[in-house]
Amino acid sequence: MTKTDELLRQLEDSIPEYIKSIGSFQCRNDAWTLTGHYTTKRLLSCQICGHTPIIDVYVIKSTRGQKLNVGNVCINNIVKQKIGRWFKQHLAKKVFIKKYRPMIDVVDMIITHYENGTLPIPISELGIERLRKMLQRMSGGVKPLDKTVKLALYYVEKLGSTRA
Repeated sequence: MTKTDELLRQLEDSIPEYIKSIGSFQCRNDAWTLTGHYTTKRLLSCQICGHTPIIDVYVIKSTRGQKLNVGNVCINNIVKQKIGRWFKQHLAKKVFIKKYRPMIDVVDMIITHYENGTLPIPISELGIERLRKMLQRMSGGVKPLDKTVKLALYYVEKLGSTRA
């Protein structure tokens, strides 16, 4: 499993945990729970306020078994939390990790081989520390600094020349 596969799995695993952390809330004289979230391109309306279209759909279920599809404005108002913001940040992080997949995986590979003593090129402690910070930033969905990207590409080039 690659580093990005691990990060993406952790992200997916965090959704049920987050949903569970919200707990129950009151709406329409009943207790409700958030049971799911998805984005859609279909034309859907919020079943609370009627707003159309809703793209971010939150599925809520009452203690009586009724299910409703709710938009982000209504879910935030009902639950009195910024749930929509959490899911937007979650999606942005997922998109970022997929976009930077090659860089994340190669930096992780360099660090792993360095730690195992199997890296065929020398890297200074400072260089490896910068790569660790870079990996930590990217794992959190933060764009790497240009100078660390250049450093990583330098080491990738050196690795490529040892294989030729």
